[in-house]
Amino acid sequence: MSKRIKLFNKILLVLIATIIISAVPFGIAQAKVLGTDKCYDTIKDPKTGKKKDVWNNAYEGYFTRECATKPWNKQGNVINGGVSSSNAKDLIDDLHSWYNGGGQNKIGAAFIVKTMLGKDSKGGGKTISSSEWNDVEARIKALDSSHKIDWHASINRCTTNSYYQSENSDDSFYKRDSSCGSDPAIKFSGGYVLDRKCANPLGSLDPLPKPDWKVKTDSSVSAGSLLPGDNITWTHTVTNKGPDATTSDVKYNFKNHGDLSSGSTSDKTFSSGASNGSSKNFTSSYTITSNDAGNNLCRSTIANPTAWDDNGTTESGSACKTIPYKYVLTPSINNSIAGMVVGEGSTINVVPNVSNAGPTKSKNTQWQISEIVVQPGSTIPVASNLPAAPC
Repeated sequence: MSKRIKLFNKILLVLIATIIISAVPFGIAQAKVLGTDKCYDTIKDPKTGKKKDVWNNAYEGYFTRECATKPWNKQGNVINGGVSSSNAKDLIDDLHSWYNGGGQNKIGAAFIVKTMLGKDSKGGGKTISSSEWNDVEARIKALDSSHKIDWHASINRCTTNSYYQSENSDDSFYKRDSSCGSDPAIKFSGGYVLDRKCANPLGSLDPLPKPDWKVKTDSSVSAGSLLPGDNITWTHTVTNKGPDATTSDVKYNFKNHGDLSSGSTSDKTFSSGASNGSSKNFTSSYTITSNDAGNNLCRSTIANPTAWDDNGTTESGSACKTIPYKYVLTPSINNSIAGMVVGEGSTINVVPNVSNAGPTKSKNTQWQISEIVVQPGSTIPVASNLPAAPC
């Protein structure tokens, strides 16, 4: 095959591809917006006189899947009065207020929350569950704490937009291709946008990214000579391992282990909004007693919740100190019999004693009394000459 024929074939393939692409209707990428289909108007073709369906640049209602007969500009805003929030707390408060207010704004709040979570039109109806509230609040807080929300952006309205479909008590999407203009907006990292004038979600409608943070707990311990009266001090630390800032308060405390009985103090708080890598700590202490000798005294650090999506408790390894024995035992028998003169068959009562010179308690120690029989006229042996373990 000649080079000229090969070149012709390449040009032909490019032309065919171009024709195919140009035949694709504009906006096919938006053929379904979060599960809603296009709405069509039936018109008569002026050339053929036949009726045909033509997309009217609108989509079905998000909740009802119904198309409206009134155009978008003859209906309403998603939220009456739009949105004025400039931080995460205010926006979350506004969403709750709109939802609890009922009517159009309640539907609008549900529409915003569901689309922020990336749910399609089958995403559970107009009711926002507690788990959905927790999820969307965590996402908004995480973005705001990480400075990933532009509260004062400007957006061109020539994109997928939305409105309140009053005739169906629903919210729906529409698309404008010209004469759109720009509006002030709240722009979230990832592509989700709220028009400030009407609180309409618009743009790519990508869901807010999920926050991503978890905490780590650590424990360390220090002490002096480990004698009774000395203090053992533990340091309890909780750290945000990120990568996002925390979106809720984390409660943390210590937990006793080993030979320490149960006990704790009031919970400490690692506040919401703590940045990646930040940490907080506190110390706890215990005063050693004589009876602690031989005991392994341990504490760990616990924290709750573990992560943005885990309400469980995480616990560090235990930090321990073992208290050594330190004591001196001295055996004795009462001296009241010294110099006593007794006759044959007499009974002598003696009182044995073992004293501990401390400072700790002693281990279990065996002891016994030994009887020494000395014949008359014999010398009484001194203690140092006695066997170590007499029979």
